[in-house]
Amino acid sequence: MAKSKIEWTDITINPIVGCTKVSPGCQNCYAEKMAKRLKAMGRPQYQTVVDDRGWTGQTAFHKPALEQIRKAPVGKMIFIGSMGDIFHENVPEEWLTDIFREIGHNSKSVFQILTKRPERMAEIFPRMRYRFPDRLNHIWLGVTTENQEQADKRIPILMQIPAAKKFVSIEPMLGEIDLIPIVRDLDWVLVGCESGPRRRGCDPEWIDKILDQCRWGWTPCFVKQVEINGKISHNMNEWPESIKRRELPE
Repeated sequence: MAKSKIEWTDITINPIVGCTKVSPGCQNCYAEKMAKRLKAMGRPQYQTVVDDRGWTGQTAFHKPALEQIRKAPVGKMIFIGSMGDIFHENVPEEWLTDIFREIGHNSKSVFQILTKRPERMAEIFPRMRYRFPDRLNHIWLGVTTENQEQADKRIPILMQIPAAKKFVSIEPMLGEIDLIPIVRDLDWVLVGCESGPRRRGCDPEWIDKILDQCRWGWTPCFVKQVEINGKISHNMNEWPESIKRRELPE
C-alpha cells in the first residue's frame, strides 16, 4: 500500500498485476514500463507478467495486498489495480472473490476500479454483489475511453453495471469525444493528455469540449494533466482558467 502519485486518488493497492494491450490507449503503457523496473528489482509478483517486449499476458496474485485492503486507512479513496487490469481474462474469479471480500470488510473507504474490459466487469461484478450483499456499496467502477470508438464500446456496458458510482477516464485523450448522450448518467469524468517521451498529441480544444459537456450535464470533471508549451503540467496554476477543474463526486 502506498500513497498514490495519481492526483484523483489517495492510495494505490495492487492485488493483481499484469495485463495485455487491447486498444490505442495502451500503446505507451506507463504500468508496463514500471513493471519492467519492478521485475529488475526482484519483486516476485512481476517476474512472469513482463519480459523484454512488455506484458506477457500472464497475471499474478499478490496476496499480501489483501491485508493492505483490510487495513487501509478509513475515509480514503483507494485505487485498486494501477499495475494491470483486475478484470483481465487471465484473472481467475476466485482471486476476485478474495479481493471483493476484503473490500466488503472496509466499508468506510471508497474503492475505485478502472478497466478496459467492461464486458468481464459486467459478468463478474453482479456475482460479487450477490455473494456479498450490502457490502459493496462503496465501490466506484470506471472505464477508460481514449477515443470515440472506445467510448462507444465501453461506456454503454459500464452503465448496465450496478455500482455506487460510475466514472469514465479519458486518459490518454487521443481524439475528440462526444459524451452528450450519456454524460448526465455519469457520476464523474477524468480527462488528461498523454505523458512520457513518446506521448501523442492532445488538442486543448478536446479537453475544453469535455468540460463543456460536463457543465451541461452537471457532471463533476477532474482534469489530471495538460500540455503547456510542449511540457506536461500537473500544476493548475500554469493552466488556462477555462480548464482549471478538479472536481470530485459528492
